Amino acid sequence: MPLAGYFFLVTCIFAYTMIANVFERPDGVIISAIFIFLVLLLSGLSRYARSRELRVADVVLWNAESQQLWAEIAGRNVNLVPFQSSGAASRSAKAAEIRAEYKTSGPMDFLNVHLLDNRSEFLARLRLLVRREEQNYVIDVWGAVAVANTIAYISELIDPKSIFLVLSQQNLMSQGLDYLLWGEREIGLMVYTILVRYWELTKKPEPHPKLYLLTC
Repeated sequence: MPLAGYFFLVTCIFAYTMIANVFERPDGVIISAIFIFLVLLLSGLSRYARSRELRVADVVLWNAESQQLWAEIAGRNVNLVPFQSSGAASRSAKAAEIRAEYKTSGPMDFLNVHLLDNRSEFLARLRLLVRREEQNYVIDVWGAVAVANTIAYISELIDPKSIFLVLSQQNLMSQGLDYLLWGEREIGLMVYTILVRYWELTKKPEPHPKLYLLTC
């Protein structure tokens, strides 16, 4: 008999023993199932309760240019536009669209958030690269564990005049589950929820940034 056959035989014996013990003494399986269920339930409730926190430990600016430009955009000097795009043409078109439809002045600050592959960490250490693009700015963020929380955190740091958030218009239940598990999906409503909760907890004085929820 080849070696693989012996391993298969031993596996079958262990499987039979486990099944026989489960049928004869089911108490252990029941207790284990209850324990696992409670752990998962408490973990889910804890993650839900903390999902509206900012979830950022600290921020590191990429280079000296980023530090200089960061000083220019902070303090109600820009309009924050979270926008997942790497093309200058698409950002320019979005800026023209916003200026045509809304009464807004000042440069746009396009924020592009890159998530970590491993999002099990609750707190993130963000790395920011800031650059000029014509009259606007672009901030690339690396190391995030959730998009909406990162947008809210950056917004509180730079204190923009307004924030333009796009609604995905998809099923809210599935989006809520995806956000809870992976930190993605409905960004606009979550940023709004996080910021309002943060302002209430910190009693931050007005004026707050104007929030625009776009449908497309």
